[in-house]
Amino acid sequence: MKHFADYLLGIAFAILAFSPSECPAQSEAAPRPNAFEVASVKPYQTLPNANPFANVFKFRPAPTGLVVMGASLRECIVWAYGLRNDQISAPSWMDTEQYDVNAKTVSKASVADLRIFLQDLLHQRFKMRSHYDQRAATVYTLNVEKNGLKVKLTAQGNDFSSSAGRGGDPASISGSISMKSLADTLSKQLHAPVEDATGVQGCFPIDLKWMPEDRTSAEPAPNVAAAGSIFSALREELGLSLRARKGKERVLVVDYADKLPTEN
Repeated sequence: MKHFADYLLGIAFAILAFSPSECPAQSEAAPRPNAFEVASVKPYQTLPNANPFANVFKFRPAPTGLVVMGASLRECIVWAYGLRNDQISAPSWMDTEQYDVNAKTVSKASVADLRIFLQDLLHQRFKMRSHYDQRAATVYTLNVEKNGLKVKLTAQGNDFSSSAGRGGDPASISGSISMKSLADTLSKQLHAPVEDATGVQGCFPIDLKWMPEDRTSAEPAPNVAAAGSIFSALREELGLSLRARKGKERVLVVDYADKLPTEN
């Protein structure tokens, strides 16, 4: 009889252990989307009497979508994949054919998310096919000079602007920047990989000007006559150096894409 009572007691505990009130069903988290909810993609058409500066900022990310105005397919690939222009091998028409994109997301998305969504859009709407390859390259490492940094870290976040310079004007970086962002920005300016080897965390104020090497022989504007090379500017203004070595870098090869995107 005692064994039977123990048996019933065991059943009671089993029922309680799996009771919905004690162990409510766990709903699975909704998978994060990897594509836009809706997107309009169409060839760009210049309007009569259009403001020539209207689409200086061709890519306009927002928390719930992305607007692209008059961007070439190459520019879309550069933005979507976070690559430099010279890291992309693509047919020449991708430099000239321009497009407008107006895309919306299901929920709030970061810029990193929007880049991934645009990659998906390129594959879905332009039927783009691509692959990665490697090529020999000069690779730079960004290092702190032996005498230490010449700038002080601040609590301010990443908030900077950069310019490649035009005519006789110098290239520049100004604002508040982290070492990782500085390395990424220098990579675009030097058309070569730049790795952050400083080990420095946080941001610092920057107001850096230099004359790009491809224009060092050109006559500089009077107000920038003192601008030197990027190497001397980093050393003298920030206490940083760029060291070069032979290496490899990744390139994106576009095998195919349609000129006309599929219907909206």
